Amino acid sequence: MTSSRRRFANVAAVILILTVVFIVGAAPTPAHGNLAPMVCISIADYCPTTPSTLTGQQGSFLTVYVVAQSVGSFQQFTISVKTNASVLYPVNASLAQSVMSASSGYPVSGWQCINGVGANCGSVDGPGIVTVDGYGYYPTIAPTNGILFTATYNVTGTGANTPITFPSGCSSTSVLNGICVNLNGPTTTVQAASFSNLLPSGSDFTISSNSTSVTLPRGMIANFKINLTGATGFFGTISLAVRSSSYAIVGWFSSSVVTLQVNSTASTDLSLLSLAAITPGSYNATVTATAGHISHSLPISMNILAQQGVNAIDNGDFSNGLAYWTTAATYGVSYGFPPRSYPIIQVTNNTDSCTPRVLQGSQFLDIWNTLGSSGYAEESFTVPRGGAELAFLSWGWITSGSESATVTVTGSGVGEVSDNFVPMSIVNGTGACTLSLPEMKVYDISGLAGQTADLRFSAEAYTCCRADSLFADVMVAPKGSAGLRDFSIAASPGSLTVPRTTNGTFTITLTSLNGFDTSVELNATVAAASPMWPYQIPTVALVQNPVVVGGGKSVSVAAIFAATKTTPASSYTITILGTTSRMQATATVTVNVPSVALLYEIRVSPADQVGGSVVFVNNLTNLGTLPSRIILVRVTTDFGTFTLMDDSECPGNTPTVQLGNSLCDLPNAPVISAGANIRLTLGFVIPRSTGAGLHILTETVEWQFQNPFPIIWESGDNIIAHFQVSISANPSPSPQPSSGPSSQLILTLVGRMMSFAKDYGPVFLAGILATLGATLLLVRRLQKTQKNPLWASPQPGSLDSNSVPCTRCSSPIPVTGLFCPNCGYRRPR
Repeated sequence: MTSSRRRFANVAAVILILTVVFIVGAAPTPAHGNLAPMVCISIADYCPTTPSTLTGQQGSFLTVYVVAQSVGSFQQFTISVKTNASVLYPVNASLAQSVMSASSGYPVSGWQCINGVGANCGSVDGPGIVTVDGYGYYPTIAPTNGILFTATYNVTGTGANTPITFPSGCSSTSVLNGICVNLNGPTTTVQAASFSNLLPSGSDFTISSNSTSVTLPRGMIANFKINLTGATGFFGTISLAVRSSSYAIVGWFSSSVVTLQVNSTASTDLSLLSLAAITPGSYNATVTATAGHISHSLPISMNILAQQGVNAIDNGDFSNGLAYWTTAATYGVSYGFPPRSYPIIQVTNNTDSCTPRVLQGSQFLDIWNTLGSSGYAEESFTVPRGGAELAFLSWGWITSGSESATVTVTGSGVGEVSDNFVPMSIVNGTGACTLSLPEMKVYDISGLAGQTADLRFSAEAYTCCRADSLFADVMVAPKGSAGLRDFSIAASPGSLTVPRTTNGTFTITLTSLNGFDTSVELNATVAAASPMWPYQIPTVALVQNPVVVGGGKSVSVAAIFAATKTTPASSYTITILGTTSRMQATATVTVNVPSVALLYEIRVSPADQVGGSVVFVNNLTNLGTLPSRIILVRVTTDFGTFTLMDDSECPGNTPTVQLGNSLCDLPNAPVISAGANIRLTLGFVIPRSTGAGLHILTETVEWQFQNPFPIIWESGDNIIAHFQVSISANPSPSPQPSSGPSSQLILTLVGRMMSFAKDYGPVFLAGILATLGATLLLVRRLQKTQKNPLWASPQPGSLDSNSVPCTRCSSPIPVTGLFCPNCGYRRPR
């Protein structure tokens, strides 16, 4: 019983499977237009409800389709098509798109006879007749719908309603009356077509767009839908062109030639791209549509913003020289006296006076060749996943011989680009300026979307003289909204001076663009201007990373450049790279670690009465790499001038012996070696004749640093500090120089403490006495500290690890500061 049930179930499964296969196989294939069995001549892959009227300009080519619609199954066909050869002259037939291959996946085979020439030509063949025989590996699946073959014609003349038909006179056909359509089985009807390229009187067409204005960032693609509509019986082929008001804007169409059937509508896509280097502002583009003597124009306005679209190319404007680009000579020569090696591949901003005015001052790539030399510049980049356009400017400089340039984009796949062209020269054969503008070139590289590709600009020249191929404003612009940037990055200040053992702080500001919420990953790299070991290059620390930036907001992040005691004196470039899933952007900061830098701190113990002493204690640290020396410490007041030493023997930088020897040998001037510090003390007594009131004390410290080649002393900017002191006319009981705080201060403290004890009782007396004792001890120690000689010998000291970079001396009363050569710098307290 179980075996019988299983056998019944298996039989049922087979029946079910066969039923499903039958249903799927018998399901009708959707078709357009008339669904009756038919073979037609059409301009589409289906038969229209009414016969097609085809058109084309004289001298152009026209391709028509022979289509099967709702026809039964067949495995072979033989069909002939007839035209007036003086209007439509057959040139080719193809089975490439034939429906015969659909059932098997194998290409169809067959033969063809065109204009009476070819295989198996019969009695009906001759001028204007195309006969095609095709057969498939398997029969078609009924109902059969699709292209049987295509025929291409040269439009050799003009005509009105010239027929495109199936000739008659064949003995074996699938159609009545001997029409030459044989499907070897199923019967069918036929539908012919006609050709006209003579417009009826008064016919015309209109042109319109889904938009006539757009606002977008620089370097981004704007898209428009251009619609063309025939009227009053118009039909024909319309050619489209676009011209912009700027050399840095170019446009192209998805199809620049559109064919309109009688009173029909067709459309094409227009794309406009501006280079990133364009000046922001308003620009115009004009679309012109032409059909014979009929022409119409459509203006389009573009508002280009200062904001820049995404560019997948790094340093495409060559503002950072050849950074990110690899250069090499393909074939080199040595030429001239003295000999120079060619090609010369460089970044420049001028070739000569003939450089177009719009490019004067801009950076561009120059590949300079002669005598057959050649070379290239190359960069690797990632093609945006949504597709992109490569765009750049190109021009040339050559007076004789030949010059050629090549642009290639290589990856893997069918989207590679290679184009060889002759750059438009800005000079003629006599060397005179041609006033030609550079040419903007655009290439679709969407076939390499998502891949890492290599962009290469190559050039060669066969000339006895100079030949330059020039490139500028290179960009890869993503298609669609992917070209919108989601953030901008800036760094402030743009330059710092950071002596050794100090830190320089700058701020990175990230701003959301176009309403995007984004997370920015930051990376800081430091490049030195002079050669050094990698471990010697200073580092940059980011206080926050990554950084989340909300839509429409800005976020600031602190970054710290740390210069150690062994950091080489040099110029450094910090590059801050911000990366999101959408784009990358950079900001740069230049840092100077000077070879000469003097850190100073001035402490003043001023007296407040005549007869008292004033002490200036100067702590000076050499943070540079060159020796420094102090040649003068002077305090100037309205009641006298007090000088630690006399530098009159060393006025300015006048040499005493000869160039190459030390200037102004001052044996008493203390020298501060690199990394060392000294303390200098200047004290004086306020004369009793000094009037009471506010007085300004100005200290000046003159210093020099020693240049090694030649060995001379150069002056640094003077350290000048101003102090405001209130002086009383009453002399203190013991106005001894360098006596520290006056006894009057102590008496005042005692008086106040006793008054406090009287008011608040003896409960606090013990605490008050303890405080008084501590105060007297502090004063005693201070008095000992201030009994220093006018000159103190150099004293070593540790460098201030908490100091900050040089800043402009703007305070009228600085207390501490950091002085660098030829600048008034101080370090705020």
